[in-house]
Amino acid sequence: RHPIECVVANDTIGRMMINCARQPALASVLESLLGFEGDEFYLRAWPDLVGRSFHSIFLEDTLEGAVPIGLRKRNGSIILIPGPDELVDDHDEVIVIAEDDDTYGPRVTPLGPSATTTTPRGAKPSEEEEDD
Repeated sequence: RHPIECVVANDTIGRMMINCARQPALASVLESLLGFEGDEFYLRAWPDLVGRSFHSIFLEDTLEGAVPIGLRKRNGSIILIPGPDELVDDHDEVIVIAEDDDTYGPRVTPLGPSATTTTPRGAKPSEEEEDD
């Protein structure tokens, strides 16, 4: 589906080692993000988010269980921390940090000033919500 991209491991690892020597705490951050334990990076197209700004997706906590950090545009370009006016276009993928690829998804109603529910799509409402 996606073209293969060659990564020059020696350059990448060398740069990471130098940055970790300069900022020792960075090593634990990189281990957390790139290791097999904890959260990982995921990319997925969400048709429900097309036309929304990345800014609103982030601020309204639209993706429960994940932190959106960028977009992979249809042309393959990566935008980390897009500007407030950057819209999700058809076939764009949202880049997130999440526990697993099946532990996050769009909320039925995003959190925000006017939100009344925070039940994620596919989740069963609590007994209190059913009584309302």
